[in-house]
Amino acid sequence: MQSNFHKDSQKIQNFKNNWVASRKFLDESLPLEKTIENLKSLEKTIILSNELVIVNDTREIRPLYVTSNVKDILGYAQEEFLSLDQSTYFKIGAIDQPQLFNDFLNWNVDFKKDNPHHNTKAQLRSYICGIQYRRKDGSIVPFLVRNMFLYGENFTTPPIDILHFINIAHLIKDNSYWIFFQTKDNEDVYSKFYSKEGVHNYPFTNREKQILRLIAKGLRSKEVAAQLFISPETVSQHRKNMIKRTNTQSTAALIQLSKMCEFI
Repeated sequence: MQSNFHKDSQKIQNFKNNWVASRKFLDESLPLEKTIENLKSLEKTIILSNELVIVNDTREIRPLYVTSNVKDILGYAQEEFLSLDQSTYFKIGAIDQPQLFNDFLNWNVDFKKDNPHHNTKAQLRSYICGIQYRRKDGSIVPFLVRNMFLYGENFTTPPIDILHFINIAHLIKDNSYWIFFQTKDNEDVYSKFYSKEGVHNYPFTNREKQILRLIAKGLRSKEVAAQLFISPETVSQHRKNMIKRTNTQSTAALIQLSKMCEFI
């Protein structure tokens, strides 16, 4: 059990490190060729973390580069995947989720509407949790997709972005999905969490974060309750609410996904 926990913790840390490193390539505004060259230097670590990384053309919505493990993860040879036309590229994503792309666009518009950072070059961080992709053999895989880039003024999108995909079939319950957006300008942070259940400023309340951090440290409900001067039943209800909101399978899955998304 301890060994599995260590492996999961190491995978989460690798996932974060890879993401931070690839994001730096975009922050430095390097030419596409140099960005891809630098990304290739991370490829061994990325593959060991069971991630799939795609460099996307944000104007034409097509892949410009994909890590070589696309064969293992989606069943396509690297060159085959890169040659997909836009229509096919869209068709392999959001399987059995007909509203996902529309929801993403609508939620993105809503997020920008009252965002205080529209006149600045704010850093965007986003997660799409539960988006399903069809492998070449027809099987379906749900992913957590992470993205981060610097917006231009008035939310001008850069010409390319780097998407990190990780299989979360072992963490989530069904084909439900949620999306989290966050912009940061210096220390000023603005965020929104969107799902079919509604909109929240953050996936967890302050009390829920307190509880989850303590559970993640290995404390039981009674111990958490004693530390926070609340009842064990309240702790249990908060935990159930967080599991439902994130569509996770269990408390362990909730903790792992929350760490991957840096919610705790």
